[in-house]
Amino acid sequence: MKRKAQEILVKQQEAARSNGLPFKLVIRGTDFAPVVVWSVILAALAAAYRSRFVQWLLAGGSAQPTGGKWVYDRSLGGRKVWVPDSGSFGGPTTATSLSEKAGRSRMDEEFERLSSFAAAARTGGDTSTSGAASGAAGTPTLPAWWDAPPVLYASASRKAACEADAGRIMSRLEIAKNRGEDYSLADIRALRKTCQEGHVTVKPKTVGGRDAIFRAAVEAAVAAAQARNFESLDEASPPRFIAGVAADLGMEDGRAVGIAVAVVASAVRARLLDAVTNIKLSRTDPEAMTEAVYALARLASLLEYLPALDAEAPQVDMVASSLRAASSVEERRYLFHLLAQLTEDKAALAARLLDFDPKLVIPEQQAALQAARAEQAELERFEAAAPGKEEPAKGEPATGLAGPSSSSSSSAGKDAGAV
Repeated sequence: MKRKAQEILVKQQEAARSNGLPFKLVIRGTDFAPVVVWSVILAALAAAYRSRFVQWLLAGGSAQPTGGKWVYDRSLGGRKVWVPDSGSFGGPTTATSLSEKAGRSRMDEEFERLSSFAAAARTGGDTSTSGAASGAAGTPTLPAWWDAPPVLYASASRKAACEADAGRIMSRLEIAKNRGEDYSLADIRALRKTCQEGHVTVKPKTVGGRDAIFRAAVEAAVAAAQARNFESLDEASPPRFIAGVAADLGMEDGRAVGIAVAVVASAVRARLLDAVTNIKLSRTDPEAMTEAVYALARLASLLEYLPALDAEAPQVDMVASSLRAASSVEERRYLFHLLAQLTEDKAALAARLLDFDPKLVIPEQQAALQAARAEQAELERFEAAAPGKEEPAKGEPATGLAGPSSSSSSSAGKDAGAV
């Protein structure tokens, strides 16, 4: 029996050696080598789990935020982004942290960086094409029409309360957008008021969401400028309202100016197309000419109260090229004669928008205007000379909008003279 037991022990040892273990650890006839090997393996796995080494390997060797989820951001075109939980962020609870409960993913930072590169590429590294000028050292400066709001003093308690309120308003804006609703102007106005009173800023969850909120504010300012009514902006001027919202959202100045100029250019193009369409309709419907003049009046108000477009800006050339395909030279020439009277200080910009050389058409427009005024004055003197009429004061200027001179006007010009 003893011999058989020794043979069995030898066979077990040979079997253990055949399993690939290069050593034996026999204690009282039992080989503990496999136990030791598996214990070491389990201990290494436990240590790797504690150091998150496995997660680091699965993430491709880069840090990955934990405690969150993957979501699809509609403002980024449906791109999938990682949204960490609020517990994974340290530091004090401010309006910024309240408004980004899910944090800021690396994809957002890359998007912001690439968008900045794209903006620099579009402007050739010079922000003057979008309304800003460049400083002596190449640093972009704000355009003259940009009206930054004043900084108000706020106590520490007031600042903390405004931070919390601003965070809640921002969350409400983002939740409404996720439901498919448009950004509420009332919420944007409340955010503007809260941030100004407490001198705080908020940070939306995504760069795309931030730009969309700012674009909605610019569109509201454009509508108020065209209507010459600033009640919807809490009686703030359109440039100040735009600059204030950009500061509330923590936007870069160059990007905010670029978005504002693009929105204004789109509105200018829409008003000019309205005027062209109504001029075409006036051939059969005389009332359409009134709508054309009304569209130009709204355009003149926009250029006066929100002068974001510069005559040398690339957006002006884009507007002119679109009008070139939708109207004739005579129609655009007639629009220029009317628009130059509505906004005399913007005559050069009006010429560029309508695809004309200001050096050629402005003298022509001035000569036509003087001829129309002289003709009107002569007509008034003739009527005053009739029985029962009093002659007006000598040198009294004529009123109303004058069309182009008779030597270069079309039938639409005669109709507009009556308007």
